[in-house]
Amino acid sequence: MQAELALQGVGLSIVDNSVGKELLYIGISSSDILWEEEVKKGRFKPFAVKIMQALEEKYQEHLLEPKNGFEAIESYEVCMETMIMRKKKGKEVKIRRIFEKGIF
Repeated sequence: MQAELALQGVGLSIVDNSVGKELLYIGISSSDILWEEEVKKGRFKPFAVKIMQALEEKYQEHLLEPKNGFEAIESYEVCMETMIMRKKKGKEVKIRRIFEKGIF
């Protein structure tokens, strides 16, 4: 049996109620968003930062106005609905959007 709990972030604030002043704030947040491509079945490799930024920008546009089909991103074509990327010579690979596990 396996269970996984994922939180975007947690904050703890210590306040002195007598003077109404915050003494300490500690925050734990997730990492930045990562975009990865599947290189072998079940194994993923991160894209270069430039491509990650372009993918994230297109993804945010897709959330506001969903479009079906492939759209050009850099020198690739990507379908955000199916999370498939067409590379050179028509090769298709799965892509995914994740957060890095751990505390940052």
